[in-house]
Amino acid sequence: MSDTLEAVVKALGHEPAIQGRPRWRPGVDVTRLPPELPEVLAGTPATWHEPRVAQEDGLVCRYDFDDDVPFAFDSSGSLNHGVVQLAKREADRGGQVLAFGERSGVTLPAGAHLFGPQPDEGTVALWVKPDFAAADLPDGLWDGYRVIFYAMLTDGNGLPDGWDEIGLFCHGPNLYAKCTGGQDGPFAAIPSPLKKGEWTHLCLTWTKTSRRLYVDGKLVADRQGTFVAPKLDDFPATLGIHAASRRWSWQGRLDGLRVWRRAVSEAEVAGLAG
Repeated sequence: MSDTLEAVVKALGHEPAIQGRPRWRPGVDVTRLPPELPEVLAGTPATWHEPRVAQEDGLVCRYDFDDDVPFAFDSSGSLNHGVVQLAKREADRGGQVLAFGERSGVTLPAGAHLFGPQPDEGTVALWVKPDFAAADLPDGLWDGYRVIFYAMLTDGNGLPDGWDEIGLFCHGPNLYAKCTGGQDGPFAAIPSPLKKGEWTHLCLTWTKTSRRLYVDGKLVADRQGTFVAPKLDDFPATLGIHAASRRWSWQGRLDGLRVWRRAVSEAEVAGLAG
Protein backbone atom coordinates (compact mmCIF):
# COMPACT_ATOMS: atom_id res chain seq x y z
CA MET A 1 0.00 0.00 0.00
CA SER A 2 1.40 3.40 -0.95
CA ASP A 3 2.04 6.16 1.59
CA THR A 4 -0.75 8.26 0.03
CA LEU A 5 -3.33 5.48 0.37
CA GLU A 6 -2.25 4.81 3.95
CA ALA A 7 -2.81 8.48 4.76
CA VAL A 8 -6.31 8.37 3.21
CA VAL A 9 -7.26 5.22 5.18
CA LYS A 10 -5.97 6.82 8.40
CA ALA A 11 -8.00 9.98 7.78
CA LEU A 12 -11.22 8.11 6.86
CA GLY A 13 -10.87 5.28 9.29
CA HIS A 14 -11.52 2.81 6.46
CA GLU A 15 -10.53 2.10 2.89
CA PRO A 16 -12.17 4.46 0.37
CA ALA A 17 -15.16 3.07 -1.51
CA ILE A 18 -14.71 3.08 -5.31
CA GLN A 19 -17.98 3.39 -7.21
CA GLY A 20 -18.54 2.60 -10.85
CA ARG A 21 -15.31 0.68 -11.28
CA PRO A 22 -15.44 -1.04 -14.71
CA ARG A 23 -15.26 -4.81 -14.46
CA TRP A 24 -14.67 -5.42 -18.19
CA ARG A 25 -13.99 -3.52 -21.37
CA PRO A 26 -16.63 -4.03 -24.07
CA GLY A 27 -15.47 -4.96 -27.55
CA VAL A 28 -15.82 -2.74 -30.60
CA ASP A 29 -19.22 -2.91 -32.23
CA VAL A 30 -18.47 -2.75 -35.97
CA THR A 31 -22.11 -1.84 -36.67
CA ARG A 32 -21.45 1.56 -35.06
CA LEU A 33 -18.44 2.33 -37.28
CA PRO A 34 -18.72 4.67 -40.29
CA PRO A 35 -20.05 2.67 -43.25
CA GLU A 36 -16.79 2.83 -45.23
CA LEU A 37 -14.59 1.28 -42.52
CA PRO A 38 -15.98 -2.29 -42.58
CA GLU A 39 -15.11 -2.41 -46.29
CA VAL A 40 -11.51 -1.57 -45.45
CA LEU A 41 -11.39 -4.16 -42.68
CA ALA A 42 -12.79 -6.78 -45.03
CA GLY A 43 -10.43 -5.89 -47.91
CA THR A 44 -8.92 -8.44 -50.25
CA PRO A 45 -5.75 -10.03 -48.78
CA ALA A 46 -2.48 -9.72 -50.67
CA THR A 47 -1.98 -12.52 -53.19
CA TRP A 48 0.71 -13.41 -55.73
CA HIS A 49 1.57 -16.12 -58.19
CA GLU A 50 4.62 -18.27 -57.57
CA PRO A 51 6.97 -18.17 -60.58
CA ARG A 52 7.92 -21.34 -62.40
CA VAL A 53 10.98 -23.14 -61.02
CA ALA A 54 13.74 -24.03 -63.51
CA GLN A 55 16.42 -26.26 -61.99
CA GLU A 56 19.90 -26.44 -63.53
CA ASP A 57 23.16 -28.19 -62.68
CA GLY A 58 24.96 -26.27 -59.95
CA LEU A 59 22.57 -23.30 -60.07
CA VAL A 60 21.70 -22.25 -56.52
CA CYS A 61 20.11 -18.82 -56.99
CA ARG A 62 18.14 -17.20 -59.84
CA TYR A 63 16.37 -13.85 -59.58
CA ASP A 64 14.48 -12.55 -62.63
CA PHE A 65 11.96 -10.22 -60.93
CA ASP A 66 9.33 -11.06 -63.60
CA ASP A 67 6.75 -11.76 -60.92
CA ASP A 68 4.49 -10.07 -58.40
CA VAL A 69 5.87 -11.62 -55.20
CA PRO A 70 6.84 -9.19 -52.39
CA PHE A 71 10.41 -10.53 -52.20
CA ALA A 72 13.18 -11.76 -54.50
CA PHE A 73 11.96 -15.19 -55.59
CA ASP A 74 14.62 -17.82 -56.28
CA SER A 75 13.40 -19.75 -59.30
CA SER A 76 16.37 -22.16 -59.23
CA GLY A 77 14.39 -24.39 -56.87
CA SER A 78 16.96 -23.94 -54.07
CA LEU A 79 14.70 -21.70 -51.94
CA ASN A 80 17.37 -18.99 -51.69
CA HIS A 81 14.86 -16.17 -51.68
CA GLY A 82 15.98 -12.63 -50.91
CA VAL A 83 14.60 -9.74 -48.85
CA VAL A 84 14.05 -6.62 -50.98
CA GLN A 85 14.70 -3.37 -49.13
CA LEU A 86 13.56 -0.11 -50.79
CA ALA A 87 14.32 -1.34 -54.32
CA LYS A 88 11.33 -1.41 -56.68
CA ARG A 89 10.29 -3.40 -59.73
CA GLU A 90 10.11 -1.55 -63.03
CA ALA A 91 9.28 -2.53 -66.59
CA ASP A 92 12.40 -3.04 -68.70
CA ARG A 93 14.20 -5.67 -70.81
CA GLY A 94 10.85 -7.07 -71.97
CA GLY A 95 9.76 -7.86 -68.43
CA GLN A 96 10.54 -6.50 -64.98
CA VAL A 97 13.82 -5.47 -63.38
CA LEU A 98 14.77 -4.14 -59.97
CA ALA A 99 15.51 -0.41 -59.60
CA PHE A 100 17.93 0.61 -56.84
CA GLY A 101 18.55 3.92 -55.12
CA GLU A 102 20.11 5.22 -51.92
CA ARG A 103 20.13 2.59 -49.12
CA SER A 104 18.24 0.07 -51.24
CA GLY A 105 19.36 -3.51 -51.71
CA VAL A 106 18.49 -7.17 -51.56
CA THR A 107 19.65 -9.35 -48.67
CA LEU A 108 20.40 -12.89 -49.82
CA PRO A 109 21.01 -16.03 -47.73
CA ALA A 110 24.41 -16.48 -46.11
CA GLY A 111 27.46 -16.69 -48.34
CA ALA A 112 28.35 -20.15 -47.03
CA HIS A 113 24.81 -21.31 -47.77
CA LEU A 114 25.03 -20.10 -51.36
CA PHE A 115 28.59 -21.10 -52.26
CA GLY A 116 29.77 -23.36 -49.44
CA PRO A 117 32.12 -22.49 -46.53
CA GLN A 118 35.25 -22.28 -48.74
CA PRO A 119 34.24 -22.46 -52.41
CA ASP A 120 36.97 -23.53 -54.83
CA GLU A 121 34.77 -22.63 -57.78
CA GLY A 122 31.65 -20.69 -58.60
CA THR A 123 29.95 -18.11 -60.79
CA VAL A 124 28.05 -14.85 -60.31
CA ALA A 125 26.33 -13.39 -63.39
CA LEU A 126 23.77 -10.61 -63.90
CA TRP A 127 22.65 -7.66 -66.02
CA VAL A 128 23.44 -4.11 -64.85
CA LYS A 129 22.24 -0.68 -65.99
CA PRO A 130 23.77 2.30 -64.17
CA ASP A 131 22.07 5.66 -63.70
CA PHE A 132 25.52 7.26 -63.55
CA ALA A 133 28.57 7.73 -65.72
CA ALA A 134 31.64 6.00 -64.29
CA ALA A 135 33.81 9.01 -65.13
CA ASP A 136 31.69 11.14 -62.78
CA LEU A 137 32.27 8.94 -59.72
CA PRO A 138 34.84 10.17 -57.20
CA ASP A 139 37.62 7.72 -56.33
CA GLY A 140 38.51 8.75 -52.78
CA LEU A 141 38.97 6.23 -49.98
CA TRP A 142 35.51 6.89 -48.54
CA ASP A 143 33.46 7.76 -51.61
CA GLY A 144 32.66 6.72 -55.15
CA TYR A 145 31.69 3.07 -54.54
CA ARG A 146 28.72 1.39 -56.24
CA VAL A 147 28.26 -2.23 -55.17
CA ILE A 148 26.67 -4.72 -57.55
CA PHE A 149 27.06 -8.03 -55.67
CA TYR A 150 28.85 -8.98 -52.45
CA ALA A 151 29.44 -12.07 -50.31
CA MET A 152 31.93 -12.04 -47.46
CA LEU A 153 33.12 -13.52 -44.18
CA THR A 154 31.62 -11.84 -41.10
CA ASP A 155 33.39 -8.50 -40.84
CA GLY A 156 32.69 -4.96 -39.75
CA ASN A 157 34.77 -3.47 -42.56
CA GLY A 158 33.01 -0.40 -43.93
CA LEU A 159 34.60 -0.66 -47.39
CA PRO A 160 34.50 -3.34 -50.11
CA ASP A 161 38.26 -3.89 -49.80
CA GLY A 162 38.66 -6.78 -47.35
CA TRP A 163 39.78 -10.40 -47.60
CA ASP A 164 37.62 -13.51 -47.93
CA GLU A 165 35.17 -11.74 -50.22
CA ILE A 166 33.43 -12.34 -53.55
CA GLY A 167 32.26 -9.18 -55.24
CA LEU A 168 31.53 -6.98 -58.21
CA PHE A 169 31.59 -3.20 -57.71
CA CYS A 170 32.49 0.14 -59.22
CA HIS A 171 34.88 2.60 -57.62
CA GLY A 172 35.54 5.84 -59.42
CA PRO A 173 36.08 5.17 -63.13
CA ASN A 174 36.95 1.48 -62.66
CA LEU A 175 35.04 -1.80 -62.44
CA TYR A 176 36.39 -4.32 -59.91
CA ALA A 177 35.96 -8.08 -59.59
CA LYS A 178 37.22 -10.07 -56.65
CA CYS A 179 37.27 -13.58 -55.24
CA THR A 180 39.77 -13.20 -52.44
CA GLY A 181 41.12 -15.75 -49.99
CA GLY A 182 44.06 -15.10 -47.71
CA GLN A 183 45.39 -11.61 -48.44
CA ASP A 184 44.55 -11.39 -52.13
CA GLY A 185 43.05 -8.22 -53.59
CA PRO A 186 40.73 -7.81 -56.58
CA PHE A 187 41.92 -9.84 -59.56
CA ALA A 188 40.36 -7.36 -62.01
CA ALA A 189 40.40 -3.57 -61.96
CA ILE A 190 39.54 -2.31 -65.43
CA PRO A 191 38.26 0.99 -66.87
CA SER A 192 34.52 0.63 -66.42
CA PRO A 193 32.77 -0.63 -69.56
CA LEU A 194 29.41 0.32 -68.06
CA LYS A 195 27.53 3.12 -69.77
CA LYS A 196 24.86 5.31 -68.22
CA GLY A 197 21.37 4.15 -69.17
CA GLU A 198 22.57 1.03 -71.04
CA TRP A 199 22.40 -2.65 -70.13
CA THR A 200 25.62 -4.65 -69.76
CA HIS A 201 26.05 -8.29 -68.79
CA LEU A 202 28.71 -9.16 -66.21
CA CYS A 203 29.94 -12.61 -65.25
CA LEU A 204 32.54 -13.53 -62.62
CA THR A 205 33.86 -17.12 -62.53
CA TRP A 206 36.56 -18.77 -60.45
CA THR A 207 38.27 -22.14 -59.97
CA LYS A 208 41.31 -23.31 -57.99
CA THR A 209 43.56 -22.04 -60.78
CA SER A 210 41.68 -19.18 -62.44
CA ARG A 211 39.80 -15.92 -61.88
CA ARG A 212 37.83 -14.56 -64.83
CA LEU A 213 35.60 -11.58 -65.62
CA TYR A 214 33.38 -11.42 -68.70
CA VAL A 215 31.62 -8.33 -70.06
CA ASP A 216 28.78 -8.92 -72.53
CA GLY A 217 30.01 -12.48 -73.00
CA LYS A 218 33.61 -11.52 -73.77
CA LEU A 219 36.58 -12.32 -71.52
CA VAL A 220 38.12 -9.04 -70.31
CA ALA A 221 40.20 -10.21 -67.32
CA ASP A 222 41.86 -13.60 -66.84
CA ARG A 223 44.28 -14.39 -64.02
CA GLN A 224 45.85 -17.83 -63.77
CA GLY A 225 47.66 -19.32 -60.80
CA THR A 226 47.07 -21.19 -57.57
CA PHE A 227 44.50 -19.38 -55.46
CA VAL A 228 43.31 -19.61 -51.88
CA ALA A 229 39.53 -20.03 -51.79
CA PRO A 230 37.63 -17.37 -49.82
CA LYS A 231 36.22 -18.39 -46.46
CA LEU A 232 32.51 -17.71 -45.96
CA ASP A 233 30.15 -18.16 -43.01
CA ASP A 234 26.60 -17.19 -42.05
CA PHE A 235 27.02 -13.52 -43.01
CA PRO A 236 24.32 -12.66 -45.60
CA ALA A 237 25.29 -11.94 -49.18
CA THR A 238 23.83 -8.85 -50.80
CA LEU A 239 22.71 -7.52 -54.17
CA GLY A 240 23.04 -3.80 -54.87
CA ILE A 241 24.53 -2.82 -51.50
CA HIS A 242 27.65 -3.53 -49.42
CA ALA A 243 27.01 -6.42 -47.06
CA ALA A 244 28.79 -5.12 -43.95
CA SER A 245 28.24 -1.36 -43.99
CA ARG A 246 24.83 -1.29 -45.73
CA ARG A 247 26.26 1.55 -47.78
CA TRP A 248 27.54 2.07 -51.32
CA SER A 249 24.19 1.24 -52.93
CA TRP A 250 23.92 0.58 -56.63
CA GLN A 251 22.32 3.48 -58.49
CA GLY A 252 20.38 2.03 -61.40
CA ARG A 253 18.82 -1.29 -62.40
CA LEU A 254 19.84 -4.93 -61.94
CA ASP A 255 18.31 -8.05 -63.43
CA GLY A 256 18.83 -11.73 -64.13
CA LEU A 257 21.05 -12.67 -61.18
CA ARG A 258 22.50 -16.19 -61.44
CA VAL A 259 24.68 -17.89 -58.82
CA TRP A 260 26.32 -21.26 -59.46
CA ARG A 261 28.46 -23.52 -57.31
CA ARG A 262 30.57 -24.22 -60.38
CA ALA A 263 32.46 -22.17 -62.94
CA VAL A 264 30.31 -21.97 -66.06
CA SER A 265 31.94 -22.40 -69.46
CA GLU A 266 32.68 -19.65 -71.98
CA ALA A 267 29.86 -20.98 -74.15
CA GLU A 268 27.44 -20.72 -71.22
CA VAL A 269 28.59 -17.16 -70.51
CA ALA A 270 27.98 -16.23 -74.14
CA GLY A 271 24.49 -17.72 -73.91
CA LEU A 272 23.70 -15.71 -70.80
CA ALA A 273 24.83 -12.49 -72.47
CA GLY A 274 23.05 -13.22 -75.74
